[in-house]
Amino acid sequence: MTYDGFAVYRKYLALKLHFTTDSYDFFNYDGNVHTKLETFVKRNDRYMFHKLSVKYNEEDIQDFFIANFLHKNKAWSGSLLEQDAHELYLQHRKRKDSFTYWFKEDINRLRMLIVDDDNMPSNGFIVINGQHPKILKLCIGNKIGYETLLVMDYHMGFMKDWDKQITDKVVWPELSKKLKKYKPFVGFNETETKLLLKEAFL
Repeated sequence: MTYDGFAVYRKYLALKLHFTTDSYDFFNYDGNVHTKLETFVKRNDRYMFHKLSVKYNEEDIQDFFIANFLHKNKAWSGSLLEQDAHELYLQHRKRKDSFTYWFKEDINRLRMLIVDDDNMPSNGFIVINGQHPKILKLCIGNKIGYETLLVMDYHMGFMKDWDKQITDKVVWPELSKKLKKYKPFVGFNETETKLLLKEAFL
């Protein structure tokens, strides 16, 4: 398929459905969506998707959309040519391209903030009286990345308990859903990250 504004629109629509609905899964549908060129050419914002196809190549446009759906409640099409949308993409690519470096930075920061606090790193994951655990607060406060939280959960499996025990009905349910949707896009070395976690916390 030709890479042009329509192709970018299809990618945008697929990722929007993935991150904002329960019924659509980008991987199950292989990124395919039911939309017609005739419908696209009638959109008032079609020029914006053509501009994005020039600004970002076919490999980068997916990361661009993921970054914006992750960090904006609604990445509406009219905002995607703004500078902050590009900045979110650059930050996302920086963490993706240097994943091991940022993972080490995050877990070292966690070790200092949690272990030095009470000398019991496991306490950072515990839900007390339905409140956000310390590690979740650090993630919400942008002290650690979503990727780090997801990798730690892969090895330790604490989010299923958070879903049951956290009483907050707004912030965590929304973030939990977003993280589950993002999880399949996060690539990492299982052995390497496991060793890094052991070195940091054991």
